Amino acid sequence: MLLIQCYPVEAPQEFDEPGKELDPEAQVWKTYVREADQVDEEMVDGWNKSMDVILIFAALFSAISTAFVIESYKNLKQDPADTSSQALLTISQTLILIANGSQPSSSTPISDPETPVFRASAKDICVNVLWFLSLSLSVAVSLISMLAKEWCLEFMSGRTGPPGAQARRRQQRWDGLVRWRMKGVIVMLPSLIHLSLLLFAIGLCVFLWDVHFGVAIPVIFVTTIAAGAYFACTIVPFIYDFCPYGTVLSRIIKDWTTIRPKLNQENPAQDEVTARALQWMIVTCETPRSVDVALQSLAAAHKDLPFDELEKVNAWGLIKQRLEHTDVSKQLEQAQGASALYKRAIGAYPNLRRNFDMNPQLSDETQRLIHLVVGVQSTINGLIHEALSSSRSLDQGAKQILKRCTRIGFHYLSSGILKDQAFYSYDVDPENLVKELVQLLERYLMSEEDLDPVLYNAL
Repeated sequence: MLLIQCYPVEAPQEFDEPGKELDPEAQVWKTYVREADQVDEEMVDGWNKSMDVILIFAALFSAISTAFVIESYKNLKQDPADTSSQALLTISQTLILIANGSQPSSSTPISDPETPVFRASAKDICVNVLWFLSLSLSVAVSLISMLAKEWCLEFMSGRTGPPGAQARRRQQRWDGLVRWRMKGVIVMLPSLIHLSLLLFAIGLCVFLWDVHFGVAIPVIFVTTIAAGAYFACTIVPFIYDFCPYGTVLSRIIKDWTTIRPKLNQENPAQDEVTARALQWMIVTCETPRSVDVALQSLAAAHKDLPFDELEKVNAWGLIKQRLEHTDVSKQLEQAQGASALYKRAIGAYPNLRRNFDMNPQLSDETQRLIHLVVGVQSTINGLIHEALSSSRSLDQGAKQILKRCTRIGFHYLSSGILKDQAFYSYDVDPENLVKELVQLLERYLMSEEDLDPVLYNAL
C-alpha cells in the first residue's frame, strides 16, 4: 500500500475590495483573530499547566505540613500532665499529714510549692510561626490558583462571531489583562509556593536541632544545597542572557529592571547563531518545504556565515541533489525560482570558505589539496545519499557505515594538513572503517540476492 505524506501549507493571500479593508469581515481582522488565537492559546495553556502543578503540589504539601503542625502547636501551651502532677503532689502532701496524726485545717494551709508560670520557648515559637505561615501561604496560593483558572477561562471565552467583533472584544480583554497586571499575579504564584517550601524547611531544621543535632545535620545540609541551587538559578540569568536556568523571581526582576534591546530584524547578523538555526531546521524539520526554505536561504549567505556548521549536515550536498531533481517543466515559475536559489546557494559556497582558504599560514598547494578533498568528499556524499534513498534493503549497521564514509575527507583534513588549525573535529577510525566496508561488500556479493547497482557503486 502506498503511503503519501501530506503537510500543511499556507493558503494564498486574499485581498479585500477597495474601501472595505477595515470592515467586520476584512482580512486584517481574520488575520488578527488567527494570530491572537495562537498566541492566547499558547499563553493560557502554559498558565493552566503551571496552576495545575501548583494545585497538586499545594494539596500534598498542605497535608504533610498539617501533620507537623498538629504536633508542634502543643508546645505553645501548658501540658495538662503538668497540672495533673501538681494536683497529685498536693493530695500526697495532705495524705502524709493525716498519716502523721496531724489534722489539716483551713487555718494551717498546706504549703504548695511555687508553680512556675508557663512560657513557650523561643524555638517552639519560631518553629510554629514558620510552619503556620507556610501552611497558610500554600492554602492562599491554592485559592488564588483556582480563581486564576476561572480568569483564564473568561479571557478565552466568546471567540465566535464576525472577525471584527472578535478582534474588538479580544483587544478590550487584553487591555484589561495588561492594565490589571494579571500576568504578573499568575507568574508570582510559583514563587509563593517556593517561599512556603523554604519556610517549612527552615522550621524543620530548627525543630530537629532542638530534638537531636545528629538528625538535624543531614536535613540542614540538604536544605542548604537546595536553597543554594535555587538562588544560583536566580542569579545566573543576570550574568548570561540566554542561560536555560532561571526562576520565577529572576524573570520578574529582569522584566522590572532591564530594558531588552530590540533585535535588528531587518538585517540579522550572519553568525554562528544563524548557522546553527539553519542547521537545526535542516536536521529537525519533517516538512520538506521547511527544509527547502532553509537550503534556499543560503543563496543570500555571505562570507561571515560559518560554513562548518552547515557542512556537518551536508547542506551543499542536499542543495546539489535538489538542484538536480528540480523539474523545470512542472510549475514553471516556482521551479525556476527554486532552481535559481539553489544555483545562487552553490555559488555562495566558495565565498564562505574564502576566509579560511585565504589563511596566509596555508600554502597554495595546501589550499588546492583542500579543494580537491572537499570535491571528492562531495562526490562520495552524493553517491551515498543516492544509495540510502534508493536502497530499502539496507540494515541499520550498513547505513551507519555509509554515513561514516561521508566524513572521510574531513577526517583526513583534521588529522593531517589542518591538524594544527583545530578547524575540523571528525573521528572516523579509517582502519576499522575499511574492514567494515570490505565485510559489507563481501556479504552482499556472496548473498543470493541481486545487489542494487547504486549501492554497489557507492560501496
